[in-house]
Parts: sequence; C-alpha cells; structure tokens
Amino acid sequence: AALAGGDFRTAVADDCVHVLDKRDKDTPFNAGTYAALGSHVDDLTVVGTPDGLKATEDVLSSNFKITKSVNPRVITGVQIERNRKERTIKLHMADYINNLLKDYEMHDCKPADTPMDPGTAKALMQLPIDQPDPVYVKKFQKFVGVLMWLCRIRLDILFCVNLLARMLQCATKQHYELAINRPLRYLRGTTSMGIVLVGGKWILEGFGDADLAGDLRTARSTSGYLLRIGDGGAICASSKLERKLSTSTGQAETYALVSLVKEVVWVRLLAWDLGFPFVGPTPVFTDNDGVLKQATKSINHATAKHYRLGQAYVRSLGAECVIEVCGIDTLKNPADAYTKALHAPIFLRHRSLFMGPQALHGRVVK
Repeated sequence: AALAGGDFRTAVADDCVHVLDKRDKDTPFNAGTYAALGSHVDDLTVVGTPDGLKATEDVLSSNFKITKSVNPRVITGVQIERNRKERTIKLHMADYINNLLKDYEMHDCKPADTPMDPGTAKALMQLPIDQPDPVYVKKFQKFVGVLMWLCRIRLDILFCVNLLARMLQCATKQHYELAINRPLRYLRGTTSMGIVLVGGKWILEGFGDADLAGDLRTARSTSGYLLRIGDGGAICASSKLERKLSTSTGQAETYALVSLVKEVVWVRLLAWDLGFPFVGPTPVFTDNDGVLKQATKSINHATAKHYRLGQAYVRSLGAECVIEVCGIDTLKNPADAYTKALHAPIFLRHRSLFMGPQALHGRVVK
C-alpha cells in the first residue's frame, strides 16, 4: 500500500512485485532511476540502480521502520554467492541441508548419485496403502514437508518430492524407511549445489515432457517442464501427477506442453512488467513428433479429438509468435528428469542444464 499511487507500479503478472522505472529507452541499466521490488511477508528484495534503490528506501522509510542489508548473503534461508567477474549468482541452501542431515542422523552417510533411483521408485509405488500407520504418516508428512521447502532452490529433487507426496495419507513404516534413505544420501553428496544464474544472454527457452501412466497405482501420467534464461539454471520448473488420465503418449505430452506454454506466457509478461521484455518467440522443446506436428497444423485425427483444445491453445500461441515449438531428442530433454526416476548418467547430464554451471563458483559437485 505504501508503494501504490506513487511512482511505483504493481506488476500485472504478480501483485507482489512493484517496479519503479524512470529510465529513457537508451539509458544503460546501471544509470537512471530503476528499481524492482518483490515482497515476501515482511522481507523485501530490491534490485536496481543507485537512484532507484535510494527512491525505494525513501518511500518505505517514510511509512515504516525498516532495516536494510546491502548485498545480503541470506534471504529467507536461501544463501547467495556472487561471482561478479563471471557475472553469475548462485542460490543454495547448504546450511539448511546440513541441519536436515543432522536431524535425521545422516550427516555421515554414503552419498548417492541421484535423489531417487528407478528401483526404489517402483518399490514405493507397489507398497500396500490400505493400512496406513498414523505414527509413520506423521513422520512421513514432516519429512516431505522439509523437502518441499528445499524445492525452492533444489529443483533437482522435484520428481522425488512429487513421488513421495503421493503417499502422504497412506504411509507405513516401509514407506518411511524407503523414503528417507535415498534423498538424504543424495543431499549429503550435493550439499552446496544450487541454482547458478548467468548474466549475458537474455534468451528464454523451455522444455516439456511427460511419462505416460507412470504412476503404477493409478495409471496417471507425470508431466514436467522447466524454463531457463541463457546459459544459467532454471528460473522455474514443475513436476506433477496429472489429474486427468491420458490414453496415449500424445495426449500426455500435449498436457505437459500446455502447462509449459502457460508458464512461458506468465514469465514473458513478468519480464515485460520489469522493463526487460524478451524479443521474438520463445522456443519450447518437446521430444514427441506427433505433438510437434500438431503444434504447427491442425490434423483432425480421430484418436486425438479429445484433447484438441490443448493442441489449439499451443497453435494459437505459435501463430501469435509468442512461442515456437521445436523438437528435441529424448535423451537430451532435461525435463525428462521431472517425469520419472532416472539412472545416474542421464540424470547428471540433465541436471547440468537445469541447475547451471556449478564450477563457476569453485565447488564442483559430482
């Protein structure tokens, strides 16, 4: 409310983001008056030029008693490392992970290469669910809760948390013992890993994928997507169990692509709000040939008529040059890691794309 009605404007994409922009169109970013402010309860993160930061401080201090921290190293539990020479920033939660490992007495455990392996995932989905144990349901829910908080930054454990969350109401001792082992061993070996964002290329690209009937109990599909800018890690990602049953790979992949395209629309709008719009259509990648064809032309196939609305939505955004649907080899699609448990070689290759280049901060994580 303190920012409303003044020089700040509320972003259309997110009413918790406020922007002050008095720059001329030819003004460099580090000059003029510019600030972008995001609010989280009573923690406000502000970026901008010196004049913009001063204007923000003046507005807030005239209405509230505030404290400020220049170049903070921790924001709401997220640790920040800056490498100004390489123009990168790393967001991680090493302290949170170390405390988590101590709480579960896993700080000296043997590290694992992946947060969830195919065998453990299959075993979890095949456990009986008709006799939940109230004691272990509570323990299981607490464990999944601490992992969900970590998912803000550790996008590499999204599928693992997605899978575990399906068992929140039916957990038994077997569920709990299987659930805590592999993810904590993985975190033990990747404590300092985080998202690395790289300055330079202002190019947005997205990747989507789906695993048809991947849930062994319900036969529902798992879809996933991620968006990244330039050579850095993902700025947003998703792994979810679809509510609708898909009867073909094309249907499942279409649902995943629709979810990805919706996120692209939102991110592009937010970038426009911030004063840094993306130029040209955003490439979105799918590894399904049928979905790729349907994204560019209407093919009235009888087996696809029940999900034509999704196809039409994707085509309309392509016709408006908001997106450009592109093909990608399945083995090179990083969104695959958000749809199923993968073996280490493939998972690690995908992880390098959606977490960003860790070596730029002097800590190479295997």
